[in-house]
Amino acid sequence: MKKIFYIFIGIISVIIISFYIFNARERNTFPFNTKLGYLIPNSVKTLIYEILTPNNYSIITDKHNLEVTTKTIPNYNFKKKYGGALENINNENILYLSVEGNFYLFNLKAKIFTDQNITLEHFHNVRDIKLVKSKDLIAILGVKKNSNGCGTLKLESYKYKFSKNKLKIFDRNELWESEQNCKFNSKTSGARVEYSNNIFYVSTGIFQSPVNSGIIKENWSQKNNSSFGKIIKINSLTNKSEIFAKGFRNPQGLFFYKEKLLGTDHGPKGGDEINIIKYNSNYGWPCKSYGILYSKKVDDKNLYPTLDSLKEFEGCKKNVVLFTEPLYAFSNSVGISQGIEYNSNYFYNFKNNLLVSTLKGKSLYRIILNNNNDKIIQMEQIYLKKRIRDLLVTNLGKIVFISDKGFINIIELI
Repeated sequence: MKKIFYIFIGIISVIIISFYIFNARERNTFPFNTKLGYLIPNSVKTLIYEILTPNNYSIITDKHNLEVTTKTIPNYNFKKKYGGALENINNENILYLSVEGNFYLFNLKAKIFTDQNITLEHFHNVRDIKLVKSKDLIAILGVKKNSNGCGTLKLESYKYKFSKNKLKIFDRNELWESEQNCKFNSKTSGARVEYSNNIFYVSTGIFQSPVNSGIIKENWSQKNNSSFGKIIKINSLTNKSEIFAKGFRNPQGLFFYKEKLLGTDHGPKGGDEINIIKYNSNYGWPCKSYGILYSKKVDDKNLYPTLDSLKEFEGCKKNVVLFTEPLYAFSNSVGISQGIEYNSNYFYNFKNNLLVSTLKGKSLYRIILNNNNDKIIQMEQIYLKKRIRDLLVTNLGKIVFISDKGFINIIELI
């Protein structure tokens, strides 16, 4: 009887532990949200996450029933988890650039990776990639870390050739580099790149750990002599740059929608924004936010500092600066990331919609704007169960996204 009892207890324990681990994996709670994982080799962690992550699952939305297929990214480095990017290269393949600067081809039909044996070793952290096919140009935005512990954001371009599923890059051109920042933290570097009519647009964050919710004495976001907390405009023909817009905290997304430049910006606790980026506009950080301080409770007074209390900060003097309001600000902390315009016929009920992804919220928001594209009419939350790092519409209209913990995901119709 004792043996049967112990077997029974063992089976129940395994079931309970398995249930907890699977649930903790999906919710990113202990032990998956701790630094204990740094002690585990990458290969072991990759195997653990492969076991705990479904290869396929279905999502029901208001407009379509979707299937999500998940594939493991090769050689994923869990210690450099912020970065990596996707770009279309033709109808059958997309280009994946890892956070470490390794190029891979991902075949959308076979759903397999092919290593291109190209590595950009001079970057500490690769943040984004942009292909300008009309010029056979590929632009890379990344974080550099210097030997003194300080860092910069850098945009460079290469000429490229793609033939027989093989990529070659050459003729490196350094387009732009920020000034050095010695409060170095690549997590809050923002860092996206967009392109239109010979102009690159680069987003930059405060580049500092969000002490005091990101309200820092340097207040780079409001200073015209700083590259940080800005959208930078760079002429690809002359390499001349200027501040296009300012007043951002940690802008994680930058994209065009109906020829308008849009961006997303992390608030402190809540207050994540979708912004229409206009030239010479000031979006208010840290002087104004729809979020609250990390230290505040919901029943506290003065959840966010008033302009009077911030008047010592440059650019925050009351009645002096007219701040540009966001297109939308989330009240909860969704951890906003990249956005895209969906204009394909594949998800026919999504056509002409704006899609915005989130990290903490693990969701894709499908947004309908008015005819002037300056007001949100409707928003649907599509819960995808994963922290979304980058987002792409393929040439054939499917949606692909990178999720944390080393996965690429393809969204298709069921």
